Amino acid sequence: MVIETHGVTIPDEPKITADMGIIYNGNGKRNALTDPFNEYEGKITIETRGSSSSMFEKKNYGFKTIDSAGADTKCCLD
Repeated sequence: MVIETHGVTIPDEPKITADMGIIYNGNGKRNALTDPFNEYEGKITIETRGSSSSMFEKKNYGFKTIDSAGADTKCCLD
């Protein structure tokens, strides 16, 4: 999973718009950042989650996929 925020820090609130791509080359196969996005490529809204875990080095994030107009859209992310 690759998330591109275009230099914007991901806040707790409000959600920001970002681009997301997912690379999956199959079980047991390596995925590289230079591989094409082949499972998902599109816009998302994203924010950090968890007030009690916000001090930890690894953050938790909540995101939703959106369409080109910014409306929530559903997609299967296996």
